[in-house]
Amino acid sequence: MSKSDAHLIITDVQRVAIEMGKVPFRDEYEAWPTAAFTKHAVIAAFGSWTTMLQASGLQYAAKGKRDKQEIRKEVHQHLVKEVEAIRARVATPPPLAHNLLVIPDMHFPYQHPDTVTFLAALQEKYKFDRVVCTGDEIDAHAMSFHDHDADLPSAGHELEAAINGLQELYKIFPKMDIAESNHGSMFIRKAKHHGIPVNVLKSYREILQAPEGWNWHFEIKVQLSNGKSVLIHHAYSSNVLQASKQRGMSCIFGHHHSMQSIQYWKNYDDWYFAAFAASLVDETSLAMAYGKNIMNRPLLGALRVTGGIPHILPMVLVNGRWCGIVP
Repeated sequence: MSKSDAHLIITDVQRVAIEMGKVPFRDEYEAWPTAAFTKHAVIAAFGSWTTMLQASGLQYAAKGKRDKQEIRKEVHQHLVKEVEAIRARVATPPPLAHNLLVIPDMHFPYQHPDTVTFLAALQEKYKFDRVVCTGDEIDAHAMSFHDHDADLPSAGHELEAAINGLQELYKIFPKMDIAESNHGSMFIRKAKHHGIPVNVLKSYREILQAPEGWNWHFEIKVQLSNGKSVLIHHAYSSNVLQASKQRGMSCIFGHHHSMQSIQYWKNYDDWYFAAFAASLVDETSLAMAYGKNIMNRPLLGALRVTGGIPHILPMVLVNGRWCGIVP
């Protein structure tokens, strides 16, 4: 018996009970002029008449007829319980993001020294209802597959410094979704490289001692308040516009520290945007020395998406420090 067949039988018995003003016995139900099923069909579906009544939420009165309103109330209460049970099994969709903050790569503990202050000021001004990070929340330089600078801390000391630096961010943003990234996943990448199964490792949250509201994802799709959605990923490629067209939706990437831009494109159905979120790194740190010979320098700031429209929030520096102007 399918769930739809059982639902049809229950609905019909409930209807007959309301018409009769009492819960029918099986012979009474079958004899009722508008009954849609035979008693044998009901018993074949449920095994017994009593089992069907239990499933329908009906019960016999101690004696005599019952008021039709009482039957209706009983049926209504049963239906309410059914709906509540279904709701409990169905995941509630996430709320729309009316005011989204996209935080780019920070690379703790080698973030710009004014990173937390800058982000706190943005939150104070805009009161974001959704916060997402493009990844590389930590640097993990000492665990890199590339050469480790001997003048930088060891892996353990670096992780401790990163956790300490993130503490204020945990207070400002107790909820955050983070994209998995090449630096952020360094612990797992190293473990896989040395043949250690992932399921014996700590989670990202445990490693960084992050609050329960911090969650890591391969990619993050955010439903915006204008009914559209945006895909946030660490970076599928250096061409976010092409990636946006291939995915058929708006995209925001991180990873490329010197890229801070918004581009728009349109097809026959709708318009979309493709954006790079820049970074919040300290380019003077030895951990960033690999880029000292690159002409394009890191751009600092964040992205805000409100009403489905993206906006660049630049972090303007004066003599290497944030000027204090909230964009």
